[in-house]
Amino acid sequence: MRSDTIKDTSMYKMQQIQIRSPKEGLIPMEQGTWMLQQLCSLFVLTILVRSALFIRQHYGSDYTSIDIYNLVNIVATFAIAAILVIRLQDVILAVREAGTGIRFIVFYYVVCAVVGVWSPSPEYAMFRVFEFLACFWAIMLMLRRSGNFLKAERLALLCMSISLVLEIGGQIRLGGWGAFNTNRYSVTAAMLLGYSFGELSSATGRRKRLLVITLVMGLGGVLLGTSTGSNLAIAGGLIVLFILSPRHGRYILFALPALLVVGSWGRFLGILFGGKSVEQVVSFSNRMSIWVTSWALFIQRPLLGYGLNIASRHYSHMVSSHNAYLEALLSGGFLGAGVLFLGCLFILRDLRRSVKRHATGSLGCCVATVVFLINGMSIPTIGFILTPHTIAFAFMLALFVYHVRYPAEISLEPLNISSAQWSRIPRLYVNGRTPEPSTEVP
Repeated sequence: MRSDTIKDTSMYKMQQIQIRSPKEGLIPMEQGTWMLQQLCSLFVLTILVRSALFIRQHYGSDYTSIDIYNLVNIVATFAIAAILVIRLQDVILAVREAGTGIRFIVFYYVVCAVVGVWSPSPEYAMFRVFEFLACFWAIMLMLRRSGNFLKAERLALLCMSISLVLEIGGQIRLGGWGAFNTNRYSVTAAMLLGYSFGELSSATGRRKRLLVITLVMGLGGVLLGTSTGSNLAIAGGLIVLFILSPRHGRYILFALPALLVVGSWGRFLGILFGGKSVEQVVSFSNRMSIWVTSWALFIQRPLLGYGLNIASRHYSHMVSSHNAYLEALLSGGFLGAGVLFLGCLFILRDLRRSVKRHATGSLGCCVATVVFLINGMSIPTIGFILTPHTIAFAFMLALFVYHVRYPAEISLEPLNISSAQWSRIPRLYVNGRTPEPSTEVP
């Protein structure tokens, strides 16, 4: 690289390099900014508690009614939005650093918001988009300001664990102690299990103890939920893990004898399918009729759809179509779903590149993302309204974007500059190490 190109480097990139230093930490925040950050985190937690613990089920035209729980959501959402406006410069930097995949997903929600203007319930459709984007970027800022990878990972795993506990509590509150058989919380549990299992073999010390705890919590949530979709998602995630990291294949040697001890192949299938009958598995637990109805609605408006979560709520009188990708087609049509699909491809590409670099956290993020996407075949995950498991995935995605993946704007090529020039440039840490400057003068 020629020395004169360094002068062309924008101040934004210089500031971004300073932010990426895990040893020196972030640029010190002003007291007011710190207080706004804590206040924003409090409002995000409020929305999580409301959506996970205080579940409400409204069907038919009742979904647009406003009760005390929805009022809490509305107030917290607008409070978060106000804080984001005050911290607009941080939001702009976060968007620039987020990468192409995240920007495609945001554009999908913009498409849904525009389409929602002509929906039967425009206020509901537009608020759901507004609520998701406000909470999503608040979470992104929380993780971006975490200082280093270990702090960000602890925060993400803590919030995901809290979400899992609250979701289980909400299910007990909704259906009693006998209502554990559900995929409401098993999506979050499966992500916790996938991330922890993917990172456990390379962790040491306190980090390993934390991952063991979250792995046990995730495994417990999956076994408690007995969801076929989550079990199959975990199986798919583990297959991806073994392909990307052959050293994990040795765990198969321990898993096969354990399965033989558990019992026959039929009993194993019973565990995998959550104890469901053959008829229930073939009919996808009666979801097939829901998918047929949703597909018929999509055919009527294939290009732009109906707006976020409008078709299922207004026309089918259901909470959702029980399929993330069909729900995306209903919400944004071919245009919105195509944009969302591209966003997922870019995120998976970045995950693959991080795994090839052996970046800390990359395997866990990759497995958790694959588990989340496969789970979308049985419950809306990606591209849906704000739910506890989409909040949990936002924490995982923010951890990857700001602490695992290299920022797209920073070149990873070694700088061929003199030592004197190097000393005037803020240092860029790569996995805790500083690249050595070249002694060759251009």
